[in-house]
Amino acid sequence: MAISLLTLNVRSVKDQVRRVGTLSFLAAQNHDVCFLQECGIPYAQSYSQLERQWTHGPSFWSGGNNCKSSGVAILIKGRHFTTDRVTEQVNGRVLVVDDSWSGEPVRLINVYAPPEKNERHEMFRVLRMQLVTSRTILMGGDFNCTVELDGRTGSDSAGMDVTSRLLVEMTGEASQQDVVGSMGPNARNYSWSRPDGSVRSRIDFLFTSPTVKPGRNSMVAVHFSDHRAVSFEGELTGKFPAGPGSWKLNCSLLENEELVANLRVAYVEWRDMRDLFHSPGEWWEWVKDRFRSFFQDASRAAAREKKRDFRQLQSKLQRLFELELRGWDVDDELEESRKGLAEHFREESRKIIFRTRTENLEKDEKCNSFFFKKLHSAHTPLVELRDSEGNLQSGKEHVMRVVTDFYGELYSPKSSERPQADSFLKGISKTLSPEERGGLNAPFTLEELHLAATTSKRGKTPGSDGLPVELYVELWDLIGPDLLELYGEVVGKGSLPQSLREGMITLLYKQKGEREDLKN
Repeated sequence: MAISLLTLNVRSVKDQVRRVGTLSFLAAQNHDVCFLQECGIPYAQSYSQLERQWTHGPSFWSGGNNCKSSGVAILIKGRHFTTDRVTEQVNGRVLVVDDSWSGEPVRLINVYAPPEKNERHEMFRVLRMQLVTSRTILMGGDFNCTVELDGRTGSDSAGMDVTSRLLVEMTGEASQQDVVGSMGPNARNYSWSRPDGSVRSRIDFLFTSPTVKPGRNSMVAVHFSDHRAVSFEGELTGKFPAGPGSWKLNCSLLENEELVANLRVAYVEWRDMRDLFHSPGEWWEWVKDRFRSFFQDASRAAAREKKRDFRQLQSKLQRLFELELRGWDVDDELEESRKGLAEHFREESRKIIFRTRTENLEKDEKCNSFFFKKLHSAHTPLVELRDSEGNLQSGKEHVMRVVTDFYGELYSPKSSERPQADSFLKGISKTLSPEERGGLNAPFTLEELHLAATTSKRGKTPGSDGLPVELYVELWDLIGPDLLELYGEVVGKGSLPQSLREGMITLLYKQKGEREDLKN
C-alpha cells in the first residue's frame, strides 16, 4: 500500500485568511498525511471549527496556552484511515493518533518540540513511551534539534546537544528510519534557514517504522514559512496484524479495597450457582471467565476515570498558562499541575511496561536505553520463518504452520525400549515403604494448597487464564475450599479441566543467529 507524508512548520494558522491559504496549499500537495507544527492556536475543549475547514478527510488539532506559537495538527486526505484513538499527549506539542490504514494498524505522531533545551528534554522523555507499540509508526515534526554533527551550518551552537542524543537514542531503540538521512552535500537537505541564508539546519524530520518501504523524499520550499516541508513517498509492506494477545490481570487492581469487597460479594453469588454445573471443574472454568469479565470492566472504568482526570489536569494547566500571560502570579499552581501531569505520565509508563510482561518492573530496573530496547523487542513482528527444509515462509497461515510443525515434533511422544526400561528398573534396590507411598497418595489438604499459593513467585500466572497468584492469596478464605474440592475431583477422575490442559508458547529471540530460524 502506497503512502505519502509531509511535515511542515507553518508559522501560525491562527489568522483565518492565512489558514485558508495554508490548507489550500496542503490540499494541492496531494499527500495522505500532513503533520503541521507552530499552528499558533490556543487550547480549546473542541477544535470542531478547525476540523470543518479541512474538507478532504479527517483532521486532528491540539492547541496550547504556554506560548503563542503552540499548536499542532494532523491532516488526513481521503478515507483510507479509520481512527481508533486520539491523545493530546502534550497540549500543542505532541499529538498521537492511532488509526488503521486500509486495515494496517498505524500510529501517527506529530511533534513540535520547545526551543528551550530542558523543556525539550522533558518532552522527549514523554514521547519515548509512545514509540513502544506494535503499530507501524509514522512520526513527523519540528524537533528543534539536530540528529547529526553537521546538522547545522553557520552557527556558534552547531552540533548535537543532550536532546539530540536522546532523540537519536530513542528513535534507534524503536528502529525508526529517518527518511531523509542527512544534511547532504552543501547542506542541501536543510529544513530551516535564516532569511539571509547565514544559518541553515535540519531540525524537521519524518520517521517511519521498518515495515515502511522507503521511496522518494524531497525538501519542498514554501512561501509562507522559513521552514521547508519534508515530503516522503513510501509503501506499507502489510505485515499481518498482531492479535489481541493473552490477557493478564494487573495486580494493582487488588489494591483497591472497594473493588475487592465487590469481588468478594460477586464470588459468593457465583458459588451459589455451582448446582447448575455438572462438576466442580466445569463450574471453575465458568468462574474464571467471570473473574476476567469483572476485572476487564473494572479496568475500563478506571481507564475512563484516569482519562477524565488527565484532561482536567491539561485544561487546568492551560488556564494557568493563560493567566500567567496576563500577568497573574500562578507559579505555585503551575508547579502543582506540572507535578500532577508528571505523575500521570509515570503511571502510563508503568502500564506500558506491565503490558510487555517483563520482570524488569519488579526488579526496578532503570529505564535506560538497554531497557527500552528490550521493550521494543517485544513488539518486533515475526513475519517470516524457515521451515524444516530451509525454505522461507511468510504470511500468517504459513508462519503458524512452521511453528505448529516444529513444536508438534518437539513435544510428540518419543518411542522407548520397554525391555531396556524394565531391566533398568529391576536393578533399583531402594523403594518407597508402604507408609511413604500412602503419604504421597493421600488427598491434598487445605494447608498444602495454601502453602503452595503463598510461596509461589509473585507476578506470575499459573495458567493461560491470566489470573495471578496474588488473586488466589487475596481471596484464599473463599477460594481455598473450592480449589481443594476441584483438585480432589481431578485426582479422582484423572482428568483436568479444559483450561488446565492448554499451554502457551512464547517465542523469544535469543539475539543471536538468524531470526527466521525457529531454533533461535
